[in-house]
Amino acid sequence: MIKIISISIVTVSVLFSSLVFAGGHSKGKTNYMWTRTFIMKPDAPTSAATKAIADLINWVNKGWPEANAAMAMPMGGNIRRVKMFYISDTVDGRINTRSQVFAHKDFPKYGQALGKYFDVSNIQDEWWILPPQGISYSKPIKN
Repeated sequence: MIKIISISIVTVSVLFSSLVFAGGHSKGKTNYMWTRTFIMKPDAPTSAATKAIADLINWVNKGWPEANAAMAMPMGGNIRRVKMFYISDTVDGRINTRSQVFAHKDFPKYGQALGKYFDVSNIQDEWWILPPQGISYSKPIKN
């Protein structure tokens, strides 16, 4: 029961943060989204796995606030996945920031923590283009 409540709280938090981030591409300009999907090992406890990702994201956002990274968890399909993502108005700036994160002396500590809970041989990275859509998820729709 506690596991279900914990997952529900994380899911609601992720959905809220996703709405905040999603509003960023509605300002009439193209944005880019980088995602990294991790698949949990069969014996990995969900709460520990999501905490490892959250710790990494918190460390990244503290050291590189421009990263504004977030976590997403699926509501269907393979629920033993976690996605880390960020949205940016440029690709170059984010690649530079990501390189700094990976080169930092403290990064291996977070990488090792992820290796305890996730199948690191099956990490999936993707870049997405978010074309201007005139959509705002952060403001109420007026009829």
